[in-house]
Amino acid sequence: MKEKLVSVIIPTYNSEATIAITIGSVLNQTHKSLEIIIVDDASNDKTVQVIKDLDKTKIHLFTLDQNVGAAEARNLALSKARGRFIAFLDSDDTWYPEKLARQLLFMEENQAGFCFTAYERVVASTVKNVVQVPRLLNYNNLLRNTIINCSTVVIDRDQIKDVRMPSIRTRQDTAAWLSILKKRSYRIWSEPSFGKLQSS
Repeated sequence: MKEKLVSVIIPTYNSEATIAITIGSVLNQTHKSLEIIIVDDASNDKTVQVIKDLDKTKIHLFTLDQNVGAAEARNLALSKARGRFIAFLDSDDTWYPEKLARQLLFMEENQAGFCFTAYERVVASTVKNVVQVPRLLNYNNLLRNTIINCSTVVIDRDQIKDVRMPSIRTRQDTAAWLSILKKRSYRIWSEPSFGKLQSS
């Protein structure tokens, strides 16, 4: 089966300490048909230079002159995306090498347009705990808690046409997932697909 193009959306802001590791985890995916779309939200550190020093064949970098927040940065990236599949990744997270290949296979087998996963909290290369996700989602719980981690989400645009983050500063991803899930079914892949890097 021909690999389907995945557009990986990464917003950055003052991410010089982690962005190279994050991008490296994408370039190391066993699923090779991908593009990395990075929108830098007016960083005032060396984030942009770090990105420019990396492999340019798969990376498309866009820079903003003013800080507008992660929602608008992701929306700009979405407008540039060419892939059938959209995968979101925060600039301080790292994917495991088979994340995309296995998640895409899971989505195909279950005919899922929206899929998210469990994840692991990682401190100094040590897994501290696995953050599981509930088998069933409750709308009220989604409103109160961040249950779906953005870096685990993959969306099939053949099934979900209009993917966009609302223009709010906080929890814009949760608001987007709520909007999608009100109209669409979802699938949860219970295995951890990435490590969330934490300093302590």
